[in-house]
Amino acid sequence: MQGLRQDAVHLGQRPIAPVKEHRLLTPGVQVALQAYAFLLPIIAVVVLSFFNWGLLALPTFIGLQNYSRLLSSASFWQSLFVTFYYVLLNIPMQTVLALLLAVLLNQKLPGRGIFRTLFVVPWMATPVAMGIVWQWIFDPQYGALNAFLSVFHIPGPAWLSSPAWAMLAPYCQR
Repeated sequence: MQGLRQDAVHLGQRPIAPVKEHRLLTPGVQVALQAYAFLLPIIAVVVLSFFNWGLLALPTFIGLQNYSRLLSSASFWQSLFVTFYYVLLNIPMQTVLALLLAVLLNQKLPGRGIFRTLFVVPWMATPVAMGIVWQWIFDPQYGALNAFLSVFHIPGPAWLSSPAWAMLAPYCQR
């Protein structure tokens, strides 16, 4: 450790301060709280799976009957098949296709810019559409917000062109 400090001073950098032992408690507490928050619901669900509970009456213990009914259900096996199909076939194929497209678009091919643009346009369409909708909502003459305020006989301001209101408009969008 001493050698690292000397190297840092030699390079004109401040040496790293040593870690105090009491600071190491915080990650441990965080991990314990996260494990508690993660494990408690799982344990509660496993315990409740042995009961018949309609939420309005007291739960009654039925043992493994829920699991027996689950394993004899055709819809359970169908959903399990669909899940395995999706996980084992669909996700790897999508990953390979996406990787091949990424490698292809990284090559210097003619028309590469057009294909990159075609891939980015759908990604950008949502924020552009949201901007248009919010611009319509904040329109001073025909906007939905001013129309709502006019019901209560409150004159609506020019939301986006007034410096005082334009700073507040982004907070209304969240």
